Amino acid sequence: MSEATPDREAIEQPGPPSAVVARDQRASLAWLVLLGAAALAIGLLWTSWQERGAPIEIVFAEGHGLAVGDAVRHRGISVGTVSDVALSPDGASVVVRAEIDRAVAELAGAASRFWIVRPRVDLAGVGGLDTIVGPRYIEMRPEPGEASTRFVGIDVPPAVESIAAGDRRFVIDAASRGSLARGAGVYYRQVRVGTVLSVGLAADANSVEAEILVEAPFAPLVRDRTRFFPVGAFEFGLSLEGLRTRIDSLETLLLGGIAFATPPDAGREAPEGMRFSMDAKPEDDWLEWRPSIPLAAMPEIAPIEAVPIRLSWNTGGLFSRERSRTGWGIATELGILAPRSLLEVPRGRGASWSIGRDGAAVDRLEAPADAPDLAGSGLAFRAVPPDAVGAVPAIALDRLRAPTTIEDVVVYAGSLRMIVPLPAARLAADGRQWRIDRSVRIAADLLGAPVVAVRDGAIVGVLVIEDDEPRVGLIPASMTTSPASGLVRTAR
Repeated sequence: MSEATPDREAIEQPGPPSAVVARDQRASLAWLVLLGAAALAIGLLWTSWQERGAPIEIVFAEGHGLAVGDAVRHRGISVGTVSDVALSPDGASVVVRAEIDRAVAELAGAASRFWIVRPRVDLAGVGGLDTIVGPRYIEMRPEPGEASTRFVGIDVPPAVESIAAGDRRFVIDAASRGSLARGAGVYYRQVRVGTVLSVGLAADANSVEAEILVEAPFAPLVRDRTRFFPVGAFEFGLSLEGLRTRIDSLETLLLGGIAFATPPDAGREAPEGMRFSMDAKPEDDWLEWRPSIPLAAMPEIAPIEAVPIRLSWNTGGLFSRERSRTGWGIATELGILAPRSLLEVPRGRGASWSIGRDGAAVDRLEAPADAPDLAGSGLAFRAVPPDAVGAVPAIALDRLRAPTTIEDVVVYAGSLRMIVPLPAARLAADGRQWRIDRSVRIAADLLGAPVVAVRDGAIVGVLVIEDDEPRVGLIPASMTTSPASGLVRTAR
């Protein structure tokens, strides 16, 4: 019996139709396009807003030909554009609206200064020549402070472009204006060190007040005993001694100005805003004053505690008398380094030393067996009892250096509270010493003070006085090869 064969038509006959649902992706794509366009529009709006700049308003007394589209500049770079120029409602001033870069606007505090640059030729100088054939523009000087969008412009440029950190302003009282003029120079030894910022009557109209600015590198020259006097004078005199004339430089003769002199006993540094009276003319000895005032930037110098030393002895002989000599020494881990005149016994007898803050008495000082060779330097090295220097800390061994050439130094000791500059130009090599120019005044009580290099703060010598002549006794290079080789480091 054969198997039943299914009906061919039954097999091929399709089943009931089924519905197939296809997703319409066109709608999703349209939403993505719309979102992208919106993001792009927002980005363009943000960029446009950023580039548009911050709006500010400046009030000037005069417009000086300023027009819409003219630039706002800072340090020679365009940082904005004038968007509107109009008279104020009362017609008494000109209101300028401008848009400046937002980064610059963040720097512009309420004290920022704005002025219209235009051709200017006067005794104070020449400026704005680029505007003879070109458009006017506004120059700005941002000043930090409370943020503001409204400013009052100034009619003329400031006497100085900017006031740097460390610059100092002082007030000068004068009987009359004389050679004082805004923008004129302030001079020290005929070198310009500052500028006259403003000149006007005092509040009671009884004198003239001038505000001057002395630049930071020269500010230490102004002390509480400094004397100011006018420059730009032409003096002519005839006497039994003959014809006498005095003419200042051409610059001061044309522009005027003010000069100052500081005595050797200069006193403390003048603080910002200190008031001085201006003398009618300098006295002859003022022009001879030669104070030593450090101007070079000093490195960060760790405090140096010098050890007080007092040598006492009896001269001996028929008319014997007691003598003494005082000075300073440098305490190291190996002993005291000081002028030979303080550590060696002079002719006589009964020598003794008083060393340290507490004046510890020492009857005998001996050189260590491994003492370095200091011949010709005017220095000596002596071992002392550890308790002799009291609480004075020993100088770290790496604070000392043997110099290889003349360099700028200062006589310095924290315990002495004095700094006397010794520029290389005032020093001359003489064996193991540096001679100090006679124009530099060195007080006798600085005998033994450390001499410190300006470039790195290392101690390179000690002040010695021989035949009433101050000198620098140098740390010798031999100390680096002696058994006490840990005492100093060589020059780098």
